[in-house]
Amino acid sequence: MTSTNKVDYIPAKRPGEARLDTPAAQSTEPLHAAEAPEEGVNWQEATMRLKAEMQNYRRRQRRWAEDEVVREKARLLHRFLDVVDSLEQSLEYLEPKDPVHQGVQLAYDGILALLNGEGVERVFAQGRVFDPDLHEAVATVPARLGGVADMHVAEVLLPGYRYGDQVLRPAKVVVARDNTA
Repeated sequence: MTSTNKVDYIPAKRPGEARLDTPAAQSTEPLHAAEAPEEGVNWQEATMRLKAEMQNYRRRQRRWAEDEVVREKARLLHRFLDVVDSLEQSLEYLEPKDPVHQGVQLAYDGILALLNGEGVERVFAQGRVFDPDLHEAVATVPARLGGVADMHVAEVLLPGYRYGDQVLRPAKVVVARDNTA
């Protein structure tokens, strides 16, 4: 007399899933027509094309990554400019002999050295020809009153900075204009 206490375990089938013991799952047919071997394919040429595509892809990705690093670095350096402005304003209102002034001056010099080390340059605008790529005109004054030639920077309100070929922040300036023209 045999006891049938043993229960066979049959895994549940998910919708759309073929069981492994069915003929469809054991088929040797390729799943896609693209996987089927073709007659007369030049495999060496196809391999060369794939290698060239892969090299181009790697080159594009490397260029994109380098550009992304430059953009992120410029974004971060731009945020340091607000700190530089705050330190400059603090230095204007503190007495030069005050120890606090000396501490702020050290911090200011340190952050300027950091920015210079990273390739950030100040845009010098005072008395120069107005350049809309480097300057942002926030006001105008008559050329005679400013003592500066027409379309030249009469006063710098906020200095501008460059990072390589990129303008981090244009200088906010007052431009002298000759109104007789």
